[in-house]
Amino acid sequence: MDIAMVCLGNICRSPMAESVAGALVREAGLADFVSVESFGTAAYHVGERAHPQADAALRRRGWPAGHHRARHLQRRDLVRLDLVLCADQANLADVRRLAGPAGVTELAVADLLMEGLRAEVPRTPPGGGDGAIPPVPSLLGAGSSGSPHVALLRSFDPGTGPDDAEVPDPWGGPDADFDHALDLIERACRGLVAYLADYGR
Repeated sequence: MDIAMVCLGNICRSPMAESVAGALVREAGLADFVSVESFGTAAYHVGERAHPQADAALRRRGWPAGHHRARHLQRRDLVRLDLVLCADQANLADVRRLAGPAGVTELAVADLLMEGLRAEVPRTPPGGGDGAIPPVPSLLGAGSSGSPHVALLRSFDPGTGPDDAEVPDPWGGPDADFDHALDLIERACRGLVAYLADYGR
């Protein structure tokens, strides 16, 4: 399964999300099943390293840092990706526009998933496998169809609500803004990897 983290320039939020999610995927023993990368919806910083404050925030928490190079999301990337997780609504709209006629599949099931995580339901989908949340391979199998599933990254944060679903852009702000963004990213990535571990084996 190919997962992409997406923000505007691919130097702040999405590199942090790639680092955190990638490390958690490896920690969960899912590295043979899940790959995580990141992109920007704009080409401002292609080839650049992550923002120094983003790398510093990652290092303060013990996450991998220092190896990122910014990339610009292209339509050809969407053809092979299974899940695209966006930092905010503007990036989500940009991904929809980029997909064009091929389209994307909105991951509305994430709302049901989060209800399950909040309630700490058993590790099988409701109805013994016939419920609303199918196993990951059937839910996220976009590579062959060319229509990835897309959602806000914070859809996988059990503590988020409809009015609090974005990771604010810390660019240009103090270190505290990067730390806050990383707080939100960590919670969302832990929710994502918990879902993958529960339903992807």
